[in-house]
Amino acid sequence: MNSGERIPTPWPLRWRRFRQGTLPVLCFIACCVLTAWLWQRQGRLPNTIGEVEAIRVDLAAATDGTLAPLARGPWTLFDEVEANQVVARIDDSVLREELKALQAELKRLENDLEANMARTAMEMADRQRAYLQDTTRLLWELQRLQLTILEHRAQLETDSMELLRLNTDLEFLEPMLAKNMVPEREVVNQRMLRDEVAKRIEVTTRSLQEAETQQKELERRFREYPPLEEPDVAKLLAPLEAAIEAQKARIEQVQATINSLVIRAPMRGTICAIHCWPGQQVRRGDPILTLAAQQGRYIVAYVRQDQRLAPQVDMQVEVRPRLPASRPMLSRVERVGPQIEPVPLHHCRDPKTPEWGLPVRIALPAGFLGRPGELLDVTFTQSVGSGE
Repeated sequence: MNSGERIPTPWPLRWRRFRQGTLPVLCFIACCVLTAWLWQRQGRLPNTIGEVEAIRVDLAAATDGTLAPLARGPWTLFDEVEANQVVARIDDSVLREELKALQAELKRLENDLEANMARTAMEMADRQRAYLQDTTRLLWELQRLQLTILEHRAQLETDSMELLRLNTDLEFLEPMLAKNMVPEREVVNQRMLRDEVAKRIEVTTRSLQEAETQQKELERRFREYPPLEEPDVAKLLAPLEAAIEAQKARIEQVQATINSLVIRAPMRGTICAIHCWPGQQVRRGDPILTLAAQQGRYIVAYVRQDQRLAPQVDMQVEVRPRLPASRPMLSRVERVGPQIEPVPLHHCRDPKTPEWGLPVRIALPAGFLGRPGELLDVTFTQSVGSGE
């Protein structure tokens, strides 16, 4: 007997109808949505290519000479160097010989001064003996003091060069002593030599100050006398004064050379090329090492002439590393170049075809640790930010 109730559809039949009818439609819709999302995220083509700034510095010799070995040993490729660290040193043996020659020349000038003084005293014996002898004595003493000052300065430069060399060696030996890599006696001897040179510099400095004080006093006394009427003394002193001026110039030149013996790193970086080795003769301007910075400061991109872009300061851009599954990072334009320039070959779409573009400097995104020289995809968003 029929009660009027419908017979329920079995669940296996319902599941089969769902798999054959509704599930394919839902999967198709989900795939379309996922494809659109992936295309929006990964499929958009960048406007141009950017490159993280790569700084390379050639450390060159500042004077002619022979490279001296460092206490730490020779550098090797990819060694890390700290800022202001000594990376090379020019041997100072030639400079020492020059200083010895300078001191011998000063001694010769002193002997010439003695001889000229004796000859002048004989010539002026009959000319206002009391007056002229006094003024001449002051003049000779003044010249002698100038020679004494030059000798003290020459000695100071010699000792300063030696102190610089000892301090450079101690900068390397003291950390090694803390690690028990060198005997303590070697470091103590180096310190004693340094202290001895420093004490000698202090004594010479005091003597130089005393000589300069005496020179000022003699100049004051000499100005109290009227100028000599006889030009013989002035003419006689002219060659000696010219020789003294020449020695002053030589001392200044030696001092400048001493300051250029030690070559220090201008920044923290990694040695990427070694051009010269200890014991090799170098000339002024010859590269010794090439130092590469470990981090860039900004990104440089080029907007081609055929692109309809007008980059402006503070315009927002997207930067994407050229790595699988990398995400874009927001940044902004810091500076826009003033002229159209040739695009570097590794930025060109076809290296065989030259391109020109407007250089744009882009700030590094926060937290981005790209290597210097790394190429990035850059996309301009065509909007100007509020700036920082």
